[in-house]
Amino acid sequence: MKSRTGLAACIALACLCPASALPAPESIRPSLGVIFVVNADKGAGTDTTDLITNVLGSGLVYPLAWGPRWSFDPSAEFYWSYYELANGRALPTGVENRDAFVLGFLIEAPIVYSAQVSDKVALGGGAGLVLNLRYGLSAAAEVKQSTVNSINDYLWGQGRFIMPSSFLRIEYRLTQRVAFGFTARAIWPVFNLWAGEGLPFLDQAIFGGVLQVRYHL
Repeated sequence: MKSRTGLAACIALACLCPASALPAPESIRPSLGVIFVVNADKGAGTDTTDLITNVLGSGLVYPLAWGPRWSFDPSAEFYWSYYELANGRALPTGVENRDAFVLGFLIEAPIVYSAQVSDKVALGGGAGLVLNLRYGLSAAAEVKQSTVNSINDYLWGQGRFIMPSSFLRIEYRLTQRVAFGFTARAIWPVFNLWAGEGLPFLDQAIFGGVLQVRYHL
């Protein structure tokens, strides 16, 4: 556990350290949304399924020296889910067959390009790196700790916690300081290129939509 925490902390600092060299953030952007995590191995367990759950978080907007349309938008979001261990893999499952309650954090560090298409509407797109940091806790008294440990080993193995992301965003300006927006995002499971599980590339891909309010500081 300590080694995983230390590794995650080092990578998170590496992703977010560019913010320390930037001026003060221009905006804050709280968010609420839904993510859909693809499970291409539904037959492996008793009740394994695709994962659909809420995400709640917030981000900052740092202007970049490249020009007024460019920004660095780090964010952190929280989510939760149930997992079971099936054939050595940690898979999302229903509450009846849960082995672990998994807490997840999506820490994203994207570069964003935005453009005004009218006086009130802006479109943007970005790409970056996401840390999908997950840790499972025993979900029932009868679940062995070795099962929970195997779930955590799987979630952290083969670099499954490092994923590139891409997204599109639209924002509508309500006032001089407040804008309302929607972001459609994809987080890509590149670890499937080397994990060797024989599953489609999109297994464990994350797709989602997020409602956001941008407040100019």
